[in-house]
Amino acid sequence: MTQHTKTFEAHAADQLVRESHELSRSWAKCVARELSPAQRQAITFQVAGQMPEILRGIADFVRDDERYAIADDEAVVTALVTLARLRRSEGSSPAELIGEIEVLAQLLDGACLEWLRTYPATPEPAAVVRVTGRLNRAPILMSQIMMQALWEDGQQDGGERQVAREVQEFADMLAHELNTPLNAASMTAQLLEYADTGSQEARRLALLIRRQLERVNAVMRDVRAASLGGSGQTATLMMPFGQVLADILTEIRDEARTADVRLDLDEPIPAVRMNASRLKIVLVNLIRNAIKYANPARPVRWVRIGFRREAADAVWWVDVSDNGMGIPAEHHASVFRESFRAHPERANGTGRGLLIVRQEVEQLGGRIEFSSEPGVGTTFRFCLPEAGAPE
Repeated sequence: MTQHTKTFEAHAADQLVRESHELSRSWAKCVARELSPAQRQAITFQVAGQMPEILRGIADFVRDDERYAIADDEAVVTALVTLARLRRSEGSSPAELIGEIEVLAQLLDGACLEWLRTYPATPEPAAVVRVTGRLNRAPILMSQIMMQALWEDGQQDGGERQVAREVQEFADMLAHELNTPLNAASMTAQLLEYADTGSQEARRLALLIRRQLERVNAVMRDVRAASLGGSGQTATLMMPFGQVLADILTEIRDEARTADVRLDLDEPIPAVRMNASRLKIVLVNLIRNAIKYANPARPVRWVRIGFRREAADAVWWVDVSDNGMGIPAEHHASVFRESFRAHPERANGTGRGLLIVRQEVEQLGGRIEFSSEPGVGTTFRFCLPEAGAPE
């Protein structure tokens, strides 16, 4: 690449902006094939008003996903919410809306091949992987914004149970459809990474692909947690706290080992029965966050789970502590807000994890607080009623 040739990310983003209206029309035609003439006219009108703005947001995400978050762009979020409500008002279900976003993803994949052809130099393989990875993640993030809007609408108009059921069905369907190909792709990337090919570049690209897949998986975990928690429809399976915790540690131990983070568990473990689904959402999010933000400068990195009973209030306090990077003081007020990421350069997922955690703790009948100091570590602590969560 010559000194004056723009990066492939910039080239792809610029092309996407230029082609936004053409891609919008193509998308409308694909979606409208099975619709009546009146519905086709309606969706063409909707797309003309919303889709170019949405594609502009995807272009910015392609250009640099470390500095730009789709959920933080008010114009793009407004366009997504407006489109979701318009499609919903015409009878489209959440699953159908996701199908329509999948059509857009396919169009973007095809466009990316043309961007490769028109790039005026030989693109760096790593840049191609980054662009395709961002093009795959963007529709998932968009879908979450649209589903969140539909859920909030359902709460306001009294239809929360119907919308909650549909949103949870969407999350289940999306997780099911993506789980097998994501796992297969991740395994292939790992095999390439460790294959004796003699090519350091091949190993580097395989590692980059695997990291992109990990980011998609992180988004999927947030979508699944949001559907279970935000819907209010979490199944009430009451289980002993210790059994839930054992299941979580079995699930997450390999992640900790890979990150070279030690998991410590204090006793006594609360002898209470809790809503297993909600408790798992809370603990998995907090422990994974602690692992994710481990301090690379420390020779020993740990996450500690501790417990303390307050007999006077009939509650158990649960602490998830770490000696990680910590949260800067200026971000403390935003920790439980939408799309919070204290260290965006290290963050995977949507930034909704702690918001979901707070909602789940409140559903369990408790409250959550935290303390943190950069370079020292963070402790999230939440209390749970000794009698267990309300059923």
